Amino acid sequence: MIILFKGILYLAFSLLLGGLLLQSIPEKHKPKVAVPKELLLWIIVSIPILMFVQLLQIIQYLSKSIGYWDTFTSVLFSFNVGKAWFASLLIAGVLFFLVYKNDLDKTTFYARLGVFLSVILISSFSFASHPASLYPVVGFLAHFLHVIAIAGWIGILLYVAWGSARNSDWIPFLKWYTPFSIGAVLILTGGGLLINEIVAPQYVDSWVLSYGQALVIKHLLLIPVLLYACIHGFYLKKSIQRNGNKHVKRSLQGETILVLFVFSVTAFLSQQVPPHEVWRTIQQEPPSPLFMYFFDGKIDSQSVISFILTKETLLWGVGGIVMIMVTLFSLIKQFPVVISVGLGLITSALFYFSLMSGVV
Repeated sequence: MIILFKGILYLAFSLLLGGLLLQSIPEKHKPKVAVPKELLLWIIVSIPILMFVQLLQIIQYLSKSIGYWDTFTSVLFSFNVGKAWFASLLIAGVLFFLVYKNDLDKTTFYARLGVFLSVILISSFSFASHPASLYPVVGFLAHFLHVIAIAGWIGILLYVAWGSARNSDWIPFLKWYTPFSIGAVLILTGGGLLINEIVAPQYVDSWVLSYGQALVIKHLLLIPVLLYACIHGFYLKKSIQRNGNKHVKRSLQGETILVLFVFSVTAFLSQQVPPHEVWRTIQQEPPSPLFMYFFDGKIDSQSVISFILTKETLLWGVGGIVMIMVTLFSLIKQFPVVISVGLGLITSALFYFSLMSGVV
């Protein structure tokens, strides 16, 4: 249940920031898309509630020893997660009042002020993140930039993919969204690599644990997402000029579906024990059942996991490369969304089998 709430929280941040970013942009630079005020208000209300679920989990765990009320006040005012939630409550209150009292469609100033408050709201979430607890400055910045990049990139994409008119003029939008999304991907990648170095520096060893399995699956799911992003960034404008814009929304929707898979794995990942030192963690956490399905050896605190190239690894890897080409072909030829998304997931699966077959 906590994983579900965490996944919805990432989606809420994306819809909030993406919606306000769209409303802060002049009409001539975006497709015909509506950002309902009621939706933004519900999202703003939901964020402190979703963040409180994590707080409640800690309170319930600690209240067994000192009582519920004493634990609540202690967590709220002494723990970073409590301070972050209290700050999010105040910021969300101001943001709710701003959105409720103003017509953001007509006054971009208030929409841009909302973007600023949304960024502050996300920063309060990052303040209580695990990387920030280990390295207060570097960890906070890495997590903050990671969340901001994906929320801005995907938030805009969700609105234009599912809420825009099919007869929109897409070229002006793509002219600025393409470099925007490229920048977001670069920031996302840099922040993600830094988070990995902080939380799971022993990347291959971490595959033994559920955290490491979720991490590698998340990374592999990004492959088809980036394939979609490349097509949209470097080919879509030419395709519109040649074939019209009837297929644009369908293609964008495919990318958002894959992103929801990434959000789901990220939510699961956030609830696993981070393996700062894998062979210390393995003494407290059982090995991942998924990993043990592929691994024949024994796992204990003295085990050493490594990755080598084998015939199976190369075979699966070549299959993955072939599927990249097939997925790109399906996107260029405008196959139905279910086929292109399915091919993208198969691509990730083949590379996963390649990696797991090389573990010894």
